[in-house]
Amino acid sequence: MTREQPWSGYDIFQWSLKGKPSLRSLFAALLWTLAILLVAASLLILLWPTSLSGDHQPEIVGNAFFISSGLLDTGSDQGIMDQLQIRLQQIPPPATGHRYYAWLLDDKGSNALLLDALQTSDGRASLTYKGNAQHQDLLAIYSKLVITEDVVSPVPTHLSTDKTVWRYASELSAVPNPADTINHYSLLAHLRHLLAQDPKLQNLGLTGGLDIWLYRNTLKILEWSGSARDAYQGHDVGLMQRQLARIQAYLMGQKFLPEENLSATLSSLLANAPGSRVGILSVQPNASPPAYLDHILNHLLELTSSPSATDQQRQLAKEIQTAVKTAREHFLAVYEKIHTILHLAPEQLADAGTSALLNTIFTEANAALVGNIDPTTNQATGGVAQIHYLVQSLATMSVQACRGTGSCL
Repeated sequence: MTREQPWSGYDIFQWSLKGKPSLRSLFAALLWTLAILLVAASLLILLWPTSLSGDHQPEIVGNAFFISSGLLDTGSDQGIMDQLQIRLQQIPPPATGHRYYAWLLDDKGSNALLLDALQTSDGRASLTYKGNAQHQDLLAIYSKLVITEDVVSPVPTHLSTDKTVWRYASELSAVPNPADTINHYSLLAHLRHLLAQDPKLQNLGLTGGLDIWLYRNTLKILEWSGSARDAYQGHDVGLMQRQLARIQAYLMGQKFLPEENLSATLSSLLANAPGSRVGILSVQPNASPPAYLDHILNHLLELTSSPSATDQQRQLAKEIQTAVKTAREHFLAVYEKIHTILHLAPEQLADAGTSALLNTIFTEANAALVGNIDPTTNQATGGVAQIHYLVQSLATMSVQACRGTGSCL
């Protein structure tokens, strides 16, 4: 593995290299940073443009956003894209005795899920659907939205086939990109591979999209890097080596770990672990499946050329590409430092340089997760946490008014 350019980072938490932070302070700071990113993502949702230019464009009245509750379950897609927010503007009040109802439809439009009635006030309509009890990934099943105007009582239990009561609608396009002559992916396919289920991961028994696996594995790498440093300071060299070997398995993928020429004991630590089935960094070109960072970049690049993507989605995809490339630099630094330590002779491990390398590994793993500080904006950029929230913001539908029975879906 080679670096594209020299890395240069700034440790957002300013951890002291002379001593270790407590786990409480580490995770408090991490939660603080993730909270900021979540607020930023929420602002992105609120500020997402709700109109399109051009005389012949449909009338856009707002947006619908797939969002995650964060109630994650390891090994499943629970808590990912399990909620939906709808925000509409310039909406006339429903007729007396009527309400607006939101429905999610599957790709064929044959299976409809009633979300709830929208709250309306002063020309605005909104709804936050909190998901079902299982916190099921909605994006994995549904791709269309219809808002009907129907009676308050009884509450409708089925989506009306009378499209004259359909008032607003939206969908994530399932039309293949004609320029994609190899995979024939649509905008919907890209979003599902990133956020719901990637087929290549599914073939390896990994449930969920590329984004959540990158996020989970990065959290483990930060945890193990801190544990390795603590173990060394506690004179437990064996534990330090095992934790570093685990990180290498996550970075390279268990399939390629033998290239590190480690002992059989270290090489087999995560032989059956789901998290090591795909690496974060590319070890060999054209690997199948690709490493997480390259795989995500591939989808983002293709999404920017999709004719179904909005200008906002294309711009956001470009921002995420930059963040992915920055995170890769930090992961490469972690890999290189661990490679150095794992190949030191026993007598060299006692050198002061080993402690410095372990501090650097922790600092770089931390930066890979939470990013760097941009000195011009004083904002964190380029971390996997930022990638995690921005990728979710791609799952946005522009809601348009229905004009006639054939103009909705």
